[in-house]
Amino acid sequence: MTAFEKSSFGAALAALGSVEPTLTADGFVALHGALFGATHRAAGQIRDSALAWDARYFAHAALIMPSLEQRFIALAGDDDLKSLPRDNFFDTLANHISELHAISPFRFGNRRTLALHAAQIAHAAGYGVEACGPSKSIWDEALTLSFVHKDHRAISCLLKGLPIPAALFPESLVGVSGLPVLPERDASLGRRYQRPIARAKRELEDYLPEARDQAMAAVVKLTNDASAPRSQLTPASQELGFLRHPNGPIFQAALLDAANYGIITPALHDAQSALERVREIAAAISVGITQQLPGQLEFLIQTVYVPEYYVRGSPHQDRLATLFLANTTEQNHADPRLAAYQRALDYISATAKQNRSFSPKRIAAKIDHARREIAARIRSGEIIGADVSADTNKRAA
Repeated sequence: MTAFEKSSFGAALAALGSVEPTLTADGFVALHGALFGATHRAAGQIRDSALAWDARYFAHAALIMPSLEQRFIALAGDDDLKSLPRDNFFDTLANHISELHAISPFRFGNRRTLALHAAQIAHAAGYGVEACGPSKSIWDEALTLSFVHKDHRAISCLLKGLPIPAALFPESLVGVSGLPVLPERDASLGRRYQRPIARAKRELEDYLPEARDQAMAAVVKLTNDASAPRSQLTPASQELGFLRHPNGPIFQAALLDAANYGIITPALHDAQSALERVREIAAAISVGITQQLPGQLEFLIQTVYVPEYYVRGSPHQDRLATLFLANTTEQNHADPRLAAYQRALDYISATAKQNRSFSPKRIAAKIDHARREIAARIRSGEIIGADVSADTNKRAA
């Protein structure tokens, strides 16, 4: 940032910090324009291209405005945070900032706009927040936690003027060749099924986002329970670290795939949660990892160690995919970000039900497969047009 930019930004920040915010999508875009209008031609303009931070993509450009509108609708549902007690206020504000950051609608200045936006909301609600108060590195660290792991508690701490607790950075156990491993648990009692490693990797990609959410919820619950023993919190935290690690389950599945390992035998059953299913598949993969010779494993790591196997992608699109899977049909139709995807699923469902050769069980399996394929397309940022046709949805069917 040049000296002129710093001076202009500082003046705009001082002038806008106590201004009553316009809490709409257009108001947020206008705030960016007011903050950077003196120094950038693109101030107040929504980006029309992809944007990433450390190889993790923000919201797809075509979904920016619908996502912003839904975010401010949610904020209005909380009465713009004006009637919340202090702790609830900062927690809800931190979640709002986290969701806006996952969208990052501008080509530049997103984090500074968020800091000012938070200060304006706090001032309007009668609370004090110093815009851009924390150092850039600490603010970035908090935003990274929220962006990658959907954990906004670090932002909440900074908004309240508190340090980020070390407990928010869970560490994973390290095994052979520095790869993370799951903590030890009792042996699974379920029936074991053979899974080709390529299919296991696809299942991990489907279930891992939800599994991370469930692991995070378990850690939060144990952290907030003063009577919870350390013997429960430590493995839960280590498991979360494993699921978050870039060289975690998907990367390790890729290692076995590159080694032509073939088949693993996880203990699986229909009643398992996403976390339990990922845990069992990851444990079965670890068996194959330990069977590799050290030299061979090092070679595989160097071969497979490329960005596409990192647990990255787009956290905002992950959020939308998880929401799509959790919502009812009516909720997806009512959400402008998800309506076209739901119409695609409706078309596939109707086509499957019209096939008289399909049993009810096969119809249900087809629809479930289509739901997950469409969720995968949401995660990848692929846009389905407003008009749904057989050609459009052939790959999801």
